Amino acid sequence: MMHSVFKRLYKTIFKRELLHVDKDQLASELDSLLFSDKENEDFYGPMSDEHKRKVHKKHKELLNDDTMDSMDFCEIEAEAILSNTKTSKTDLLIKYLELHYESDDKITALIKRQLSYPKGIDIDDPSTWSEIMIKNCHARLSAADSWELDDSTPSFEEFKRLLIEDPGFRRSNTPRLGMELEDYNPWKVS
Repeated sequence: MMHSVFKRLYKTIFKRELLHVDKDQLASELDSLLFSDKENEDFYGPMSDEHKRKVHKKHKELLNDDTMDSMDFCEIEAEAILSNTKTSKTDLLIKYLELHYESDDKITALIKRQLSYPKGIDIDDPSTWSEIMIKNCHARLSAADSWELDDSTPSFEEFKRLLIEDPGFRRSNTPRLGMELEDYNPWKVS
């Protein structure tokens, strides 16, 4: 029976509209997930010490034979996956893929949460926003401007006027989940 992490890997490949998964495509996807410069690029940067340390650790654990490169390893594992068998490194491969997908899921959940809006509001109609939400939106803008050492934050009255008159300004300052609460902290990143 195929491990669930491999099923997710197949879904990733099929999202790219590949109708048939062959060994080369699967190996390429594995190589990209495990060893590519794209891993953690947004957070650490491709050449950071942290990135190099993580990739080196994977190389050391998965490719203990210095004569084997990552693509050779991935081709061997892809062949095993497609034939529903295991190699001596399959369990370790599963661990790394699970960590990759777990991290992906956490980042996706965080982004969705940060982009969620309080229930019952129309994001294009500030008249549906509570006074607390508007105050918190202004506080968030003030905090962001302070962080950037920008002293051009509009007054609260000007802020309210801009919300009504300027759709771009309104979209940039739409209430996020949690901003309906009186104890909202604009400095807290969640």
